[in-house]
Amino acid sequence: MKAVILAAGKGTRLGEITQSIPKSLVIIAGCSILERTFDSLPENTDEIIIVVKYLADKIIEKIGDNYKNIPIKYVEQNIFAGTAGALWQVEPFLNNEKFLVLNGDDVYLKEEIANCVAYDLSMGLSKRKSLGKSYLNIDLNKFAKIIGSHIPETKELDGEITMANGVYVLDKRIFNYQPVQMSNGEYGLPHTMLAMAKDYFIRGVFMDFWLPINSKDDIMTAENVLSAVR
Repeated sequence: MKAVILAAGKGTRLGEITQSIPKSLVIIAGCSILERTFDSLPENTDEIIIVVKYLADKIIEKIGDNYKNIPIKYVEQNIFAGTAGALWQVEPFLNNEKFLVLNGDDVYLKEEIANCVAYDLSMGLSKRKSLGKSYLNIDLNKFAKIIGSHIPETKELDGEITMANGVYVLDKRIFNYQPVQMSNGEYGLPHTMLAMAKDYFIRGVFMDFWLPINSKDDIMTAENVLSAVR
């Protein structure tokens, strides 16, 4: 199975930290985010495809052409901003089998990614306090099928919502759909999957462990969590 890792972004909210290195190479508890992502991949991963752009040469120099004997391919994101735009760059390099897509700047557990990969089509979900109004609240039916989404209401922002956390299991049917453009002009993969979910059963898989790295405070939190579990 191929694993696509989205690592094209700069990480502007990390300020001076990402002035000289891409966000995916930030060291947390002794290891880069990207290498932690590699270690969380399923055992049957036979190729890693990394989508790069910002300081791509730094990633290529650091990581090289394989990781623990898994070959690595680099694809530059040069059109269509956003997570869907990044994935669309990879289409020519995918076969007819299902593949895994991961954010390259978040930290996950290997066991929970394996739970997602157990299904033909799935989206990793986490119950968390909303990170902002740009995060949709994903709607499920009683069979854990994704049936839609809604913008969190004001009262929901005070509690937890069901958010896509950047883990996606897909196959090439996703490319039959037009990437969905968000209000910020980027093209969102979860938004595009919501269109796909009208035609196919995409299972929502809840994941308890998810460390999004969007700020210096997130780095400190991740340091504490990962140091405790080493």
